[in-house]
Amino acid sequence: MLSMFFVLMIHANMVSLPIPTSSDLECNALPTIFRCFIESLGVVSVNVFVLISGWFSIKTTPKRVLAFLFQVFFFWGGAYLILVISGHAHLTLSGLSGCLAFTKWEFFIKAYLFLFILAPILNTYVSNSSEFVQRRILFCFFIYAFTYGWIGGASRFFVNGYGPLFFIGLYLLAQYAHNTSLHPTTPGFVKKLLSLNKSLDLFIYFLLCSVNAFICVLTIKYKPYYFDYVISFVNPLVVFAALYFLLFCSKLRFKNNRFVNWISISSFAVYLLHSQINLRSYFTKSIQYLYDLNNGLICVGSIFCFLVILYFVSVLVDKVRIFVWNHLCVTFGSCK
Repeated sequence: MLSMFFVLMIHANMVSLPIPTSSDLECNALPTIFRCFIESLGVVSVNVFVLISGWFSIKTTPKRVLAFLFQVFFFWGGAYLILVISGHAHLTLSGLSGCLAFTKWEFFIKAYLFLFILAPILNTYVSNSSEFVQRRILFCFFIYAFTYGWIGGASRFFVNGYGPLFFIGLYLLAQYAHNTSLHPTTPGFVKKLLSLNKSLDLFIYFLLCSVNAFICVLTIKYKPYYFDYVISFVNPLVVFAALYFLLFCSKLRFKNNRFVNWISISSFAVYLLHSQINLRSYFTKSIQYLYDLNNGLICVGSIFCFLVILYFVSVLVDKVRIFVWNHLCVTFGSCK
């Protein structure tokens, strides 16, 4: 739930609105610093979503793959159809291809689908590898990712964390973190780092985000052309902040799990609805309108309310998708 709301935050902050400049920092220091902090809090979102997949392990079956693709088509194809009928979009080949992410955009769908397909191999590797082997592979993977994939010449392999290769590393990291207490060979300091009190997990998350926000501010002031590196998914601060955010959430307990599950099961719909290629411009224009219309806390509050409303609209629309999918399962085969 939170990771998807974070996606809305960063898309409203540094995607819909211009990236702050050194002039913004001089003229509007507090709003600019606040935007850097919000970006640092939310940039963990994609990493967290992939880590969750590794934490619980993806169970790949043909039906699950079809369900994933159906959800994408339901939102992107359905939105495109409504826009064409209402005259807000034209029926084109590129528009139709976008309904199933057959364009050069929509990186997440294609990268996550690849992870979905590869999950059985990754799960088998984890099940049949010793703790030592997994720890060594993860250490080498992220050292390589942080040096070459983040600041070095191999960035095209990692695509700033937008590619499936980095998703694989996050997936394996989450599986290791989840199962580390089961391995007697796990070093004591590693167990301690992964089994802290949830308050410490939350503190580390905020600390790492605060440090990254501070670096964001310095980058805007002195080296603005390096800004993409600071908010990259491969940034070590972002990776470890995402991990500790996941560890914090894994220790939460809710009295009303049914309500939480009811929302969270449809959380991916939040990404799908507002990122649909034709609806994306409406989302961006709405954020820009609210930003230009209001100032200070009123601006923040109005954008926040808009994002919350969009979130719940997406969840409600997804309930229709679930009803349709279940009906199709009953019609054409077992839902189990």
